[in-house]
Order: sequence, then C-alpha cells, then structure tokens
Amino acid sequence: MKKFVSILAGGICFLLISCFCKAQTGTLNIEATNFKSDTGVAIVHLFREHDDLPRKPFMKATAKITNGKATIAFPNILFGDYAAILFQDENSNGILDHKFGLPNEPMGFSNQWKLSLFSGMPSFKKLKFRFEGGAYFITI
Repeated sequence: MKKFVSILAGGICFLLISCFCKAQTGTLNIEATNFKSDTGVAIVHLFREHDDLPRKPFMKATAKITNGKATIAFPNILFGDYAAILFQDENSNGILDHKFGLPNEPMGFSNQWKLSLFSGMPSFKKLKFRFEGGAYFITI
C-alpha cells in the first residue's frame, strides 16, 4: 500500500510540474511585402541570440510570392527573442546570391532595420524582436 501511495504521489507531482513548467510555443508568421515581382520564392532565416548571424540560422522557411506578398510560418516556436533575415530568391537556387561581395537579391530584416553603407553588418541586437504568443505576426 505504501508503494502504491508513493507511486501515485510521484505521478501527481510529475503531472503538476509538467503542466506548470511546459514551455510555451506558438506560430510565428512573417509577412513579407513590397516584392517588385513574384519571381522565385521568399526565404526567411530565423536566428536566436547565440546563433551565427547571418551565416547559420536556427531555422529556415520558404513561401511562394503572390501579388508581391508572402507569408512565412514557423509553427511551434518557443516564446523568446529572435531575429529574421528575409530575401527573395529570384532564381530559386536556395541561397542569397552576391555580386562583388554585396547581396544581389532583394532583402529585408526584422525590427525595420535597413542595410546601407553606414549601417554596418546586421547583428542580433539590431534585428531583435520579441515573440510572445499565439499566432504572432511581424512584417518585413
């Protein structure tokens, strides 16, 4: 009987801890707008704070461009801070093409950050946004 009560108590404690400590997740939707054409696909690279931005994203996703817009969804993402880099892969080769060391395909960044001669390279701090619930949308 003591063994049964111990097992039952342990099971109840496990269930309570699981319910209260469950990591919260949601769907992060990135709405990309203002594409000049529907050629190729929209690709988003998603980064966490300690990922190697811009080289090694935590996750990648693609979406078809229709009427100059695309929505890229990242389901079951833990709540927290992220950064995103979007580009239009015009030739659908899966990579951001460069010419003379500069990006040769249209790009966009989270946190309304703009690439310019004086902006420096993108960093997590410059691109950071907070994802904290539900079907969350950001626009790039």
